[in-house]
Amino acid sequence: MKKLIFIGGLMLLLISCESATENQHKEINTKSTSVESGSWKFSFITQKHEIPIRVSISEDSLFIHNADEKIDLAFTIKKDSFYVAIPNFDSHLEGVIQSKTQLKGIYVKDYVEDYSIMFLANRNDGSVFESSNNPKKEINNKYAVTIYDGDKT
Repeated sequence: MKKLIFIGGLMLLLISCESATENQHKEINTKSTSVESGSWKFSFITQKHEIPIRVSISEDSLFIHNADEKIDLAFTIKKDSFYVAIPNFDSHLEGVIQSKTQLKGIYVKDYVEDYSIMFLANRNDGSVFESSNNPKKEINNKYAVTIYDGDKT
């Protein structure tokens, strides 16, 4: 009789554990996260430097602002992650939604193996650069820029 009660108790314990696991799994799978629409600052971190860009997000679109140009890209959210294809540059953005006002992810060149640049993005008022009445460096001169890609210049 004691064995029967023990086996019955063990079965009840196993069934209740399975139900709890199923419920937890359902909560995780049905979790959906969103981000605030509006202006964002995306800060790409490369070689210990920040490269900021101005971005707008609205529902399922992400717009990269380059002066007067506005590049419209599809912004896909799945659970707590996001994905943005950048087809003209054979690349994409992917990452995790930290909160409604903060994203963390990487920029990936699709045609280069193991190449990515980390970025952080924060909802803001649309400004990308800090303004100052006393600039640290004078940039009114002309400068030459050389870009290297392997053996190509």
